[in-house]
Parts: sequence; C-alpha cells; structure tokens
Amino acid sequence: MPKILIVDDYAGNRHLLETILRGRGFATVSAPNGAEALRLAADHDFDLVLSDILMPVMDGFELCRAWKEDARLTRIPFAFYTATYLEPRDEQFGLDLGADRFLHKPLPPEQVLREVQDLLAGPAQTVRAVDESGFFRQHNQALFRKLGSKLADNERLGADNARYGRILAASLNEILVFGNGDLRFSYANQGALNHLGYTEAEIRALTPLDLAPWLGPDRLEALLQPLRDGTQEGVLLETELRGRDGSAYPVEIHLEPILDQEELSFLAVVLDISERRRQEAETRRLVAEVHHAQKLESLGRMAASVAHDLNNLLAPILGLTGGLQELYGEQPELQRVLGTIQLAAGRGRDLVKGLTDFARKDILDIEDVDLNALARETADLLADAAGPDIRWDLDLAEGLPKVRGDRAALGRVLVNLAQNAIDAMARTGVLRLATRPGPAKRVELTVTDTGTGIPPELLAQVLEPFYTTKPAGQGTGLGLAIVNGIVRSHSGTLLLESRDGEGTIVRIQLPTFSVRSRR
Repeated sequence: MPKILIVDDYAGNRHLLETILRGRGFATVSAPNGAEALRLAADHDFDLVLSDILMPVMDGFELCRAWKEDARLTRIPFAFYTATYLEPRDEQFGLDLGADRFLHKPLPPEQVLREVQDLLAGPAQTVRAVDESGFFRQHNQALFRKLGSKLADNERLGADNARYGRILAASLNEILVFGNGDLRFSYANQGALNHLGYTEAEIRALTPLDLAPWLGPDRLEALLQPLRDGTQEGVLLETELRGRDGSAYPVEIHLEPILDQEELSFLAVVLDISERRRQEAETRRLVAEVHHAQKLESLGRMAASVAHDLNNLLAPILGLTGGLQELYGEQPELQRVLGTIQLAAGRGRDLVKGLTDFARKDILDIEDVDLNALARETADLLADAAGPDIRWDLDLAEGLPKVRGDRAALGRVLVNLAQNAIDAMARTGVLRLATRPGPAKRVELTVTDTGTGIPPELLAQVLEPFYTTKPAGQGTGLGLAIVNGIVRSHSGTLLLESRDGEGTIVRIQLPTFSVRSRR
C-alpha cells in the first residue's frame, strides 16, 4: 500500500486530501510544515510527497530544496499543491528545485487521484537547476511578491468581508453554519433567527437534528459523508424545519462543505418552499378537477347513448304489458306476472330518466325561481311518504332573492336530497331545509339530516356517477351525480359536510344573477 506524505498548515486541506486518498486505499501521514515533514521522513518510508508552499517554520520551497538534497529522499516523487503561488515564474521556480509536478488548488477528487497515480508510476526528478545563491534570490523574490499581493488582498478582503457579512445577515434566505464534530450551529443569519424564532445564543446550542428531528442521525450522516470525503461538492434536499414554537414548515436546503479556520464546517442555505408547496397542491387540485370533468363528459355522452337505446327497448315492454293487463283482467296469476314485468320495466324507465338527467347540460326552461316556495313544496310532497317519525324543520329567510334557472330541475334537486336524507335517517329524525342570502350575490340552500352520515373517506366519491352507499338494489348511484350536474349547470356549487354517525349537511349556493342557457 503506497504511503503518501501530506504537508499543509491548513487542517481542512489535510483532512480533505486524507479522505480522498484513504478512500482509494492509500496510506497517509500529515505534517503542518516543512520542518515536521523532514522529521517524519526520518522515521517513515514514503512513496510520494504532496506539499503546500506557503507555510510557517519551513515553507514548501525550502522543503523541496532540502528533500532533493537528501540522498535517501531525492528519488521520492515530490509535488507542489498550492492555491497561493499560481504565477508561471513560481511554477518554474518549483520545478527548477526538482519538483515533479506543480498543481493548483482546488482539483476535483478524480483529478487528484489521477495525478497521484501518475506520479507513483513514473521516476522522480533528481536534477536541480537552482544553485545556492539562485535559490535564496528567487525564494526571496517569490516571498516578497506574495507578501505584497497578500497585503493588498487583505485590504480588499476586509472590505469584502464587511460587505458580504451585511448581505448574508440581510438575506431573505435562512443561512446557517454548523460544525463537523459536534454539529452545533456556529452561525445563523437574521433571516434564520426570525423564521425559526430562536435567539443567536439559543441557536448555537442546537444541531440540525433539533430543527429537523425526522431526518435522524443515520440519514444526516449519509448526507454529510460525501461532503466530507469530497465525492460531492453539495447536497440538495427537501424536508421540514421545526421552529421554537413547535410549528414546522417545508424547506429546500443546499448543503456544502466549507473550511473555516482549522475546522471543516457545513454551510446550509435554506429556502422556505411553503408557497411552492401550496401552488403544487393547487395545481394537483386543478388537474384532478379537469380529469374529473373530462370523465363526467365521457360518462354523459355514454349515458345519453345508453338511455336512447334503453328507451327503445322499454317502450314496447311497457306498452304490451299494459295492453295485456287490460285484455286478461280476469286472470289473477297472469295479472301478477304482468305486474312484476311492468314494475321491473318501470324501474328501468326511472334509471333511463336518471341517465338522461345526468347527461343533460342545458337549462331548458329558465324563469325566476323562489327557493323558499320550492322548499315548502318539497316538504308537502314528501311529508306523507316520509312518515310521522320524520320532523320537518323549515328555516327559510324572508325576502330571499330569487334565482334564475330551471324550476323543475331545481325541484328535482330538493326532492332527491330530501329523499336521501329520509333514507339515511331510516325514516326517524329531523330533516331541516334552510335558506339564507349568501356571499357575492348568491343564495344558499341547506339540507341537513340527523342520519347515519357518510365516512370522511367516502365524501369525495358519493358525487361520482353510479356510486352509492345504499344497500344493493336500493339505489342507482345517479342521484347525487344528477344533483351536482344540475347545480353546476346553474353556475352553482355543492358542498358536502358529514361525519360517520353524525348526519349530513348539503350546502348549495346559486347565483342570483341571470345564467345563460347552453342549448
């Protein structure tokens, strides 16, 4: 297993190279300066040296010179890896000292590995092109150039740090920094503090798992490890953050590693995506509505076609059974059989009528409709059939504006809803019909029962055609679908409220302004 000596005064840089190289099976030893590297070289047999240049005690140029002067070390490949000395004359000076490669930081992990393998495969340079006096002259020149550049950079950096600090603090995004070891936050901008509800002192005692406990230690470790070993430059994830008050909100987090002083840390840029989630949910709802409307459109066309064919089949059956009953009125057994046939055909006719109503989109006979009068008529019509154990409660607003629509169709809506309520109460309970002015030039009609109710998971389905909660043989599943279709054809809305065992409320809102017939 090749052993590589890493020489760099920055602990973060050493850690990064160690992670990359050890991940590919190389052994590594690290030193913070050239003097320590030479001391380690006396006790270890190295196969390659990767050295920074700008370091305290002994810099990289001095280390390379001493390395190549040592008969035991001179045949070990030596490569500079620097982010500071980037000028061509600095590179030429390093190569003249005997270095085998002059690499500029940062390099992608894959390129670092390629360079290392190439250096290990080839012979090391042993010829130096710089004598003693030339070394000191060129070395001093390089140091003076770098010192002047560094002073100018520091002046710019001080101004930039202050400016960028103000920008970060004022950013609408939440920006947090946490450590690699204990994972505690070392920085949070004002946006993060405001949104999460913590003070700066409080946030510094927390870790990412305090804000997002649902991540769990294992998943958080899986997210951070690729950033530690350099296999990924950043990670993007969606999760939720929990504020000081316990409320959670959806976020998108971009994580990336940063080298902060002597420690590896992680930068988290957090974007609140509550509005995005709301828009996505609204889009899904609108798409579902479009699909539902398209499905109803297809069912409507099919229903109209089926109704036409069924009417053609039922008409002769009803006509002939009626004629046979008149012709053979003296034969009771035959009358019973014909009556059964006529009853079945009559139910088929009612089903056809339901199909026709479901398929119809027009408002055929438009007039001013008094919903209060319709409610009273419905109660009078069904009171006897409902039985004495159904109590009718009419709460009708005086002076209710009339609606423009098809009176017969709206009457069918009320009769259908009232009959459903009676069935749901098993003919025992309170059936309430109420009207009141609604918002935005609308009136509201409410049908309330004290029956068995509808389980929440079925509420979205009961308006579907051919779906029924009644026992087999007691419903076609078209009643509420027809009601909903009539309400929509009047530019109205229908809302169902129900809980299993607690009764049902049907709220219908209809506009008081004129609606155009769609013939």
